[in-house]
Amino acid sequence: PPSPARSASPKRACPQLGSPRLAPHPVPSETMPSTDTAACSSTSLHEGDTSPHEASRGGVFTCLAPIFSVVRTGLVAMFSAVRACLTRMFSAVPEGAAHILHRLRRLFLRLKPRLVGSLLPVVYVWCLPALMDLGFANHCEGYPKCDADGASVSNFIANPGATGAMAGCFFYPCLHMWLNVKEVLQNESQTPCFLRPSLIIFQVCYGLFLTFPVTEQPKYHGLSVCTFCLFSLIHFGTMTRYCHRARLLCCKALLVVSSIAFGGVFCLVCIAHADETFLPDHGPHWFYWTEATGLSSQALFPMIWRYAPREAPAPAADHFLPPHGAEIEAHY
Repeated sequence: PPSPARSASPKRACPQLGSPRLAPHPVPSETMPSTDTAACSSTSLHEGDTSPHEASRGGVFTCLAPIFSVVRTGLVAMFSAVRACLTRMFSAVPEGAAHILHRLRRLFLRLKPRLVGSLLPVVYVWCLPALMDLGFANHCEGYPKCDADGASVSNFIANPGATGAMAGCFFYPCLHMWLNVKEVLQNESQTPCFLRPSLIIFQVCYGLFLTFPVTEQPKYHGLSVCTFCLFSLIHFGTMTRYCHRARLLCCKALLVVSSIAFGGVFCLVCIAHADETFLPDHGPHWFYWTEATGLSSQALFPMIWRYAPREAPAPAADHFLPPHGAEIEAHY
């Protein structure tokens, strides 16, 4: 046991691992280190200088702090100037013009995501020949006499990059098709039984259209194209029954254009099967133009469509009851 003088001392020195001042049966330091040893090792580790990596990182942050402060101040000043300019502009115009500008601003902010998301696939489909020249889209052998159909959207997207871009560009129209169906199902008690199945089949076949490239699986590719075109027309035709009156004419026009375009695609396929040299020699881009027109119409339809509750049919007049016009006039 330690001596009384040593145990009464207020200041203890750090014991060594092999010191005889430890317990009579010492425990290995790996399993149960003593409190004094752990405290001294901790002090020796954290008492010294910081590591070079931490010191360099702190120096970098110290150097970049003024730059971040200047950039933040500049952005705040720029936004404040733009806000003041817009305020002066709106206060200078007459009240009626300011109201019109405010409505246009709200309309732009509301339509901007929908407009960009719907115009992106249209721009992409019509820019495929230019993307082919840049090396992004597929360049078939003997372009534009690729196949018996000539150049086509299917040939342009027959590589991994162009196929992925096609799927990404048409994401928003497909998403909005589902949102439109959800809105109809939530507000209508009775809907056609094929409203949702037609959309499901269209979505599956459109995925198969991208899965089977025309250069690798032409039969499955052609079957998936025919199926998703047919069910998309069925689905859009059904959705026009619930379209708002202000958008109905435009939606019907897009439906007619897409129907004519896909009908033209079917006719061109029949011509290509009858004569494999007619389209490549006389109209190598006819098939591509027709496909692009139909796909553009289908990409724009979900954005323009708006829900409106259907008007209830007027009750049929009962011809067996006598008219009560005189009684109503006398009452009023």
